[in-house]
Amino acid sequence: MATMLFTSCAPKTTLTPSPVPGWEYVANEFSGAQPDLPESDQRSFDNGWDALVRGDLQIAKESLEKLGRRESQNASVQAAVGFLELRLGNRDVAENRFSKALGLEPSLAAAQAGKVLTAMASGQEEKTFERLRLLEKDHPDHVLVRHYLSSLQLKLAESKLQAARSSKNQKRYSEAAKLYREALLIAPEAGGLYAEAAEVELLGDEAEAAAEHAARAAELEPDSAKAHRLYGDALRQIGDIEKAIEAYEAARDLRPDDPALVQLISETEREFRRENLPPEYSEIEHSERISREELAALLYVRLRAFIGNDEEAQSRVIATDIADSWAREFIRAVVAAEIMSIYSNHTFQPESFVRKGDLAVALVAAWDLRENGDGTDATTDGVIGDVSPENRRYRPAALAVSLGLLSVDDEGRFEPLRFVSGLEAEDAVDALAERLVTR
Repeated sequence: MATMLFTSCAPKTTLTPSPVPGWEYVANEFSGAQPDLPESDQRSFDNGWDALVRGDLQIAKESLEKLGRRESQNASVQAAVGFLELRLGNRDVAENRFSKALGLEPSLAAAQAGKVLTAMASGQEEKTFERLRLLEKDHPDHVLVRHYLSSLQLKLAESKLQAARSSKNQKRYSEAAKLYREALLIAPEAGGLYAEAAEVELLGDEAEAAAEHAARAAELEPDSAKAHRLYGDALRQIGDIEKAIEAYEAARDLRPDDPALVQLISETEREFRRENLPPEYSEIEHSERISREELAALLYVRLRAFIGNDEEAQSRVIATDIADSWAREFIRAVVAAEIMSIYSNHTFQPESFVRKGDLAVALVAAWDLRENGDGTDATTDGVIGDVSPENRRYRPAALAVSLGLLSVDDEGRFEPLRFVSGLEAEDAVDALAERLVTR
């Protein structure tokens, strides 16, 4: 009797693809022939990749795994095997394959995209964002960049921002500052975010970081008075008072009607004078008769935002008697700006006393520094009685009175030859500074 033998074949194993977010966007990563592959290997590569795209993991596995062992130094092959492992659910193995591919070819789009999908499949949003940024750097038009980068950036930035604001409200300033900095790494072009970071860093006594972030905020949003003010606050905390004043003045230019800014500038200027100016400067307000060198210093310090610092013009100022003056740099600045002048014998006479008419001339010269500063925006008619209209000091005296910088007595006399005290000169220059700000 014949014996019939029956052999049963085991059913073919079906491999189920593991879900991978964004997988549909990488189907065309290997749409062309791969360089340096022999023709037979190219056919194996194409068959394996086409099967992987179709979801036939068994055929893909048979083709790509063998090829991967044979072409261990081919970046494209290693990246393709990485995608296979990713679809098989082996994320750690896939990560190693993509890393190997990038070691062989650092800017390979397929390997970079694979790293992005591996992080996405693992639910690591921050790592996904970092890898998208790297992909964008080398391949700005990649489909993954176009599809995911902006939305993920917004999502992560908002999450960090909410956490930072929560920490700030709880007065955990160090923690809040750290979160703001992390948010800025995600959204580095958001000027308002830099300002918020600076504000928290100031509260946490991180003045240097605050100065850096406030400066960036002002650069990105130059019309933000808040950014300029924060920059000033940070600089002041660091101890750079002069630059702090410049920042406050930039804020005031944007909000000229803000009394708090005007007061802040005044307080900071007093601090600057106290800490940075020669001791002789602090004695000006006590001078019964202000000298020309004191007036030069007073004019420059209080009006430097309008006078400027033209070093080339200052280098051309030649006065034979200012080398030993404590105010020589101030003298050069106001002479270069044509607010005060050198006498015809090339002397400045720094210790000579200033008369009221001389003060009016200097004040009006400073007034005229501004655009269209020709005096037409204030009247010079009939305001004084003891200076003839033909006198060269008439216009300066009349205009100074009209502007409220200087005054006449009850009988309408200006007294142009009267010596001026330091306090009177300070009041006049401060009044001029206020008029220039609001002009």
